[in-house]
Amino acid sequence: MPSSCIMWQFDMRQSSTFLGSIKMAPQTAQRVWGTLLPVEPEAKGTVLFVPAGKSQDVEAIVLDEANTHLLILAETGARLTVRVRMRSGGERRHTTEMLVRDGAVCAVTVVQECDDGARLTMREEARIGKHATLTWQTRAIGAGDIDHALRSTVAGEQARSDIVWTCRASGTQRRSLRAENVFQAAQGSGEMTLRGIAEERATLRVLGKVIVGEHGSRTNTFLTQDVLMLDPTAKVDAVPALEIKTNDVKASHSASVRRITPEDLFYFGARGIAQETARNMFIRGFLGMAADASRGIE
Repeated sequence: MPSSCIMWQFDMRQSSTFLGSIKMAPQTAQRVWGTLLPVEPEAKGTVLFVPAGKSQDVEAIVLDEANTHLLILAETGARLTVRVRMRSGGERRHTTEMLVRDGAVCAVTVVQECDDGARLTMREEARIGKHATLTWQTRAIGAGDIDHALRSTVAGEQARSDIVWTCRASGTQRRSLRAENVFQAAQGSGEMTLRGIAEERATLRVLGKVIVGEHGSRTNTFLTQDVLMLDPTAKVDAVPALEIKTNDVKASHSASVRRITPEDLFYFGARGIAQETARNMFIRGFLGMAADASRGIE
């Protein structure tokens, strides 16, 4: 890995605290703002550290242990693009923490690849400094059940937090997302785009929330939630929410649950397109809208 980036791994069983473990790396513990989330027992830890003013593109970090904890530290003015692949079998828990210092620009893509019968619990949290930007994209399109909680906090002025989440739930899968974009400082901005597909007898629960604190004046943010139901046997719960604690804020949300109707399939059938092919076209088009949204953010 290029010298502009430092990455190391450790075994949580060797330390009672996460900060205690990262002290093994030089000149890092003193710079950390403090961990955001508790560490799972027996967790395998990975730390990705980008020094001030440096740039790094990390092609992939693969997390496939039973319990994993990923800490990403982007120092002042750093630029980071990282792709994370999560492989899950059985029952597993994962935690991600991101500390984005002042003026840093970070883009993180997480792809969840669960096996049949897997149960993945994810807890992710980010803290963003002033004039910094974080774009966080998650794709949950594999098998298994997923319980995902994500919270991104704009702690510095004129910072941006964008969240793009796409999910496909089929069979008897149960998938839940609780996502929060939190603005604690003035002139923050960011969009949250949550898009899911539920088919067969799957259950999909999407709860998005924008929180603007007392010091978040002149925040400009938007929340979009869209769910596509392919079968009437699927269960969907999509709830957007706004919590505004100050004035002079631009904040809004929209939510929709769409169904594929017999008329939709008839339209395709009249043009010689088989029903299964038509369903796949709906899926690709629907998920492609989320990809367009992420490109617009970039």
